[in-house]
Amino acid sequence: MKLFRTIAVYVLLIIGITVAINAAYMKRDTTWDFTDKYKSMPDHIQICNFGPSHGAASFEYTELEEAGYTCFNFAGGRQMPTYDVRILKAYIDCLEPGGHAFIVIAYPSFYGESELEWEEFSSYNNTYYRILPNDLIQQYDPKVDFYVSYFPSLRAGFDLFRVLFGKGDEPPDPYAGADPQVVKDSVYKRYETYVKNIRGILNRDWVDSIYEMIALLQENDITPVMVSTPVMVDFSAFVHEQDPSFFDDWYGMIDRICADTGIEYYDYSEHPDFMYDYSLFSDADHLNTAGAEKFSHLIAKEVLGIDTGTSR
Repeated sequence: MKLFRTIAVYVLLIIGITVAINAAYMKRDTTWDFTDKYKSMPDHIQICNFGPSHGAASFEYTELEEAGYTCFNFAGGRQMPTYDVRILKAYIDCLEPGGHAFIVIAYPSFYGESELEWEEFSSYNNTYYRILPNDLIQQYDPKVDFYVSYFPSLRAGFDLFRVLFGKGDEPPDPYAGADPQVVKDSVYKRYETYVKNIRGILNRDWVDSIYEMIALLQENDITPVMVSTPVMVDFSAFVHEQDPSFFDDWYGMIDRICADTGIEYYDYSEHPDFMYDYSLFSDADHLNTAGAEKFSHLIAKEVLGIDTGTSR
């Protein structure tokens, strides 16, 4: 009996320590920043956007919200159209009829390998276990669901010690402008990733997902608008120099979607008010917070016809 009690005490102690470590890990880990915003997602969303990191970085809705509009940014890092449409299906009832949804089109939106072929697919895919129902998750695995939802520390490996005991880097200033030399040094790598390495690989799943999103939005009386967000002149000029025909293919696909669906496309990728101004970017193709505020004000005025009278 005494042995049984001793074993029980040790088991409870181990469980308690595991739970405490897991709680600390979940509190300190920044992996889930993308999904945390869903905890406070409003209903009756009138203005929203989807897309990869370019969409996540480019829409800052504070000004519109202060003017009385309900907004939400559904975009996320590396989020391709196959997950855009899955998120839309999951949250379509939260969107207000008569509203607008921006579908962000970046250079790699049509071309490239499937998410399933990415080396880091598992870590990318696991993100969505927290915000989507099981049937909308690619290659759903109930074991992964348990760990991701309740005990992510058990799958963290050496990352557990980094999160719990590492000092970590100071969070970057969201208003800090891009370093011109860093931008110049990164241009070839971005060209290689977003253009060169995926040339000619039309991802039919991604294109079909965009069509599916447009149809679903239109069926629910929500206006879909395709938009490309600003990039720095260093990046766009290099792509024009290295592979000018890329833009023929890219814009050709955009024109085809617009002709097939009747929706509008707004191209801000080479907007002169942004592309030369390093203070508005965090890197070669992502706006910082100052850039996002300026872009969101501009797109509200030019696309939605909403002028709040201020520009942050």
